[in-house]
Amino acid sequence: MLADGLVLAGRRDVVTGSWGAAEHHLSAAARLAPERSVRERLTLEAVECQLLGDAVADPADLAVRLRDQPSSPRRSYVLAGLDLVTGRFVESDALLRDAWLRCGDRGDPAVAARVVAQLATLCLLCAHGQEADWADLALRLAPGPGCRRDAAPGAAISGREDRGGRLGSRRLRRGPLHRWRLA
Repeated sequence: MLADGLVLAGRRDVVTGSWGAAEHHLSAAARLAPERSVRERLTLEAVECQLLGDAVADPADLAVRLRDQPSSPRRSYVLAGLDLVTGRFVESDALLRDAWLRCGDRGDPAVAARVVAQLATLCLLCAHGQEADWADLALRLAPGPGCRRDAAPGAAISGREDRGGRLGSRRLRRGPLHRWRLA
């Protein structure tokens, strides 16, 4: 099916960091997808590619369209990114923390890694002082090289970039309110 081929092409583009091509392929696949849940997921992935490629033309319009989708970690993460590019830091922080809590024990580790990497960046922008902790967590959760690459900017800015597996002094432990907590 054509939609499946477009999804594969889009995901290959994501791995190589070709955000414009990935957005194009995933948006086209979303338009062709027969199931609503698949269309919604692919639309979120396409908007995420726009964010990562710094090519969001109208963040307010995108946010309005995405708010109608069912709540999910990726939806909260993408909406947070749209708020971040418009300077709505308080709203972005609330959505990122919501995404983090929604990731739970069975959440997508790639989304979880991106959420905490974005939290690290947001904390740095707002001078919260927690950016290094979130950066450490982003690098620890990243399930593969592509995700580690996505987490790297927040980690590098905070001074916690991966240096041969040494990611700082804090350890991760299971927490009662969300998947991990910093100890």
